[in-house]
Amino acid sequence: MRTLIKFPVLLGKSALECCKLLKKGIGTRDTPYETVRRWVNAIKNDGEETDNASRSTIPTSATDERHMEQVKSVLGRTCSVP
Repeated sequence: MRTLIKFPVLLGKSALECCKLLKKGIGTRDTPYETVRRWVNAIKNDGEETDNASRSTIPTSATDERHMEQVKSVLGRTCSVP
């Protein structure tokens, strides 16, 4: 979402305009205005990077081999290509 927000911000759009563009363009209802506003301000003030920052709160158990195999198994069933 931050990447989608960054372009209109660089064109001078406000947080409200960015939020409306997101809803109109991709139909998202998941990103609240306050989140968009915070990202717009960060981009304007800091030139915030759009890559995900490293987070220390992700449990290491979520990336162990067993969990990775479970995810691959689920994706394989739901995303198979003929």
